[in-house]
Amino acid sequence: VAGVAMVQLLLVTAVALLWFGIPLRGDLLITGVVGELQGGVGAYDLVQRGIGADYTIICEPSGTDVRTIHAGAIQMVINVTGSSAWVGALHHASPVSAVEKMMKVIEALRTVAFSATRRDDLVGLPRLIVGGINGGIGHGYAKWRASYVPDYCSIIVEVRGLPGQDWEEARQGIERAIAPVAAQDPELRYEIGMPPATYSPEWRSMKVPAYGIDVPTAHNLPQTVRRRHVQVVGKEPARVGFQDPGSYAWTDAGHFALGGSIPVIYGPSSNLEHGAPIDNVVNVARVLALAAAEICTRAV
Repeated sequence: VAGVAMVQLLLVTAVALLWFGIPLRGDLLITGVVGELQGGVGAYDLVQRGIGADYTIICEPSGTDVRTIHAGAIQMVINVTGSSAWVGALHHASPVSAVEKMMKVIEALRTVAFSATRRDDLVGLPRLIVGGINGGIGHGYAKWRASYVPDYCSIIVEVRGLPGQDWEEARQGIERAIAPVAAQDPELRYEIGMPPATYSPEWRSMKVPAYGIDVPTAHNLPQTVRRRHVQVVGKEPARVGFQDPGSYAWTDAGHFALGGSIPVIYGPSSNLEHGAPIDNVVNVARVLALAAAEICTRAV
């Protein structure tokens, strides 16, 4: 619903420009893309097909702050394979519990070290969490026969990272943490599934990585949005640049930035609310129309 509302807001902006007959020197492109929670696959597809712009305004939650910095993220699924046996025959067998071996993997993940240089604003990043676990019999994680040793276990891991973070290096960091544990335990067999491998019905995780942004606050785009905000609202936005906790979220802006665009986040709702004040929606529409009219009637 929120995504539909944002597209409607953007359409109102475009209609306003047409209604008042403002001639645009540049093109105004409105994109209603899908798959934000899958890593922004819609925006990713646009960029891969060469569709983009010099400037991009993303109407994700900012509470009418002008956000120029946000984190990136990647999700991976780590699978451990063991061997099963019936509880009544354990004295005749040597099963390997995938769940017990996964406990070693999870403990090893506490030692992951990333090479990214820490920042004073995005405190604690990069950080890793284990977001879910599933174990049982076979790749379907059958649990209805608890009398059998589980032979398959998976966890989903997210790394929330800094703008410019190298996701391949992040994977290598995870590998460096697990590999010594596996070397000491020949029964620990694991694999790390990277996007798009993680996107399966069981997990519904990110299909592509998301990337952070870091646009200088003095750049023309955030300053244009700031000035127009002052014109419409009558006061400065509370923040231009970093926003807590908003900058810890990622958006489609990262894909557009990789495609050569300069992005900012400016939207009516906030990351701490489930709705948006009507006044904010109206004001954001006005600011977007004025910013687009200003930018698209001069050379970028």
